[in-house]
Amino acid sequence: MTTRATRRRATSQQTRARLLAAAKTLFLAKGYEATSVRSVADAADLTIGAFYGHFTSKRAVLFEVVLAMNTPAKAGRRPFAPASERALVLTVASFADTDPRALETLDVVLRAIAPTRRGGVSTAAAGALLTDLLV
Repeated sequence: MTTRATRRRATSQQTRARLLAAAKTLFLAKGYEATSVRSVADAADLTIGAFYGHFTSKRAVLFEVVLAMNTPAKAGRRPFAPASERALVLTVASFADTDPRALETLDVVLRAIAPTRRGGVSTAAAGALLTDLLV
């Protein structure tokens, strides 16, 4: 890979990271519904074109934000403690009947926060966590 291509790739990754960071901040502060693609792009100091160059939709960003907040590395904490994080996971769940990516996102999140030794999901722990979401 040439130096120019390496630099372009690094810039693209930085742009994507800026968009994700802005989306996370806005989703947690204002909620998913109240956050527009324009506000995410503006908060990242980028254009809407840059947003769509990296993501297909606001929903796609939501899924990535929720996954990043609940990775296996963070599994030792209660990932849904703040109400704003619970709201984001519930928003993902609200898309589960129409978007297979929502189910995939929820599966990864539950495997990270309620794992069994075999890599599955502890139904008792998952049930307790999902009940926690609704409280």
